[in-house]
Amino acid sequence: MRLVVFHGPARLPQIVLNEKVPASLGRTLAVDGMLPPEAMALALAALGRFAVLLRKMGITRPRVVATAATRDALNGAEFLDRVRALGLSPELLDGEQEAAASARGVLSAFADADGVVGDLGGGSLELVDVADGTVGRGDSVPWGSLRLPALRQGGDASFDREIGRTLKARGWLGAAEGRTFYLVGGSWRALAVFDMHQSNYPLAEPHAYEFRPEQVLELAERIQRIPPKRLRDISGISGLRAASLADATALLAVLGQRLAPKRMVVSAYGLREGLLYGDLDEGTRAMDPLIVAAHDHGIRGGAEPPLGPALGAWLAPLFEADAPHDARLRLAAALLAVGGGALDRALAVRRARETMLNRPWVGIDARGRAMVAAALGARFGERQPAPVLASLCSPADLTRAVRWGAAMRAGLRLSASVPEVLERSEVAAENNRLVLRLPADLAPLYDDGIAQQHRSLAELLELTPVLEAGEASAPARWSSLLTRRARGA
Repeated sequence: MRLVVFHGPARLPQIVLNEKVPASLGRTLAVDGMLPPEAMALALAALGRFAVLLRKMGITRPRVVATAATRDALNGAEFLDRVRALGLSPELLDGEQEAAASARGVLSAFADADGVVGDLGGGSLELVDVADGTVGRGDSVPWGSLRLPALRQGGDASFDREIGRTLKARGWLGAAEGRTFYLVGGSWRALAVFDMHQSNYPLAEPHAYEFRPEQVLELAERIQRIPPKRLRDISGISGLRAASLADATALLAVLGQRLAPKRMVVSAYGLREGLLYGDLDEGTRAMDPLIVAAHDHGIRGGAEPPLGPALGAWLAPLFEADAPHDARLRLAAALLAVGGGALDRALAVRRARETMLNRPWVGIDARGRAMVAAALGARFGERQPAPVLASLCSPADLTRAVRWGAAMRAGLRLSASVPEVLERSEVAAENNRLVLRLPADLAPLYDDGIAQQHRSLAELLELTPVLEAGEASAPARWSSLLTRRARGA
């Protein structure tokens, strides 16, 4: 049972409360088809607490959903009646609705998802095809983590045959061939945490972590030999996940062979986020989740709302050669760079790096995180990125990101973080020159300190600094910056 409260931008609201009670409602479904009385009591106690919290927090329209365990149980209707007695109004999702919601969650985080979504819950596994921003056919099979021990009792060969037979009968064999299998659910996130721990991976968040199918086979063999108690000692793996990790990994190993994906990618976004995403209008859905989140973060860091977009537009003429996906990262960095300017330099650099490496961003991979972190470091004066960033992207990527950050530093220093100055001035690389254009009424801003910033940036870009009089051309519209444009974003 889980209570999640969201707040913030509709396109990518932030979690302000996430409370979980592991009731294990479906643990005996494979044996007697019933929700155990003690599990129902634990679940109802948790829901009673949640109902009071919702009222006290002033949340008047909570969405309460029940999934596979309640749907499949012989006493599921009785359980829902008792939930209603608490003043809640549960929706019982059918298998197709549950699968579609999980797929929309993945589309919310991976705009150009192409492959099959697999959402492993306690009572079922949802399989859904996704491509071109749309949800395709979906299916719900009774392979939840609480049911897997019974399915595996006959041994690995029998388990493999049963999974393969069911997938063939339902038309899923080879469905992800050459594409991506998106992994949703706490058990598979725990597998990512385990592998990240074993490999000393420098990021803390498992979202967007990638497996190769053959790698999962190796992990399945290794985890079978590790007691759950040792798994619980790894930060990020709860006791409940540790107990189910071997079964969940064994299932993933078989699915990797039977679905034949090119790669497997972990998604922290699933059913809950999919329900939110499904309620959005088309225009809001089209917004880029990374850009929305970065803008919101910059504002919460103390920046005026127009400042980040103004800085992003000011930088654009200087880096016209950037590929679309890198231009998007540059914009995200600019939106983040406007917050935290009053902090001590060392603290600002450290906080910026931790924000990018440890915060649960979506719409960005490990390379992108490292580049934005390097840009933010340079924005605060760090020209030599931390070694951890070099393990996530190439030296050329880091050089480009440092140049972004140095230009942000110059722009914010020139404007003193006043959006109008950025909107009316212009910087560009023209004929081996770093040209800074200022209208006549802003010319007094170019003092010795700004001239030094100009020279320093020009040296970094291997250009000659030139000051010219003139008004900037119209900056990019903020609405166009928000909307996802490049494939792969």
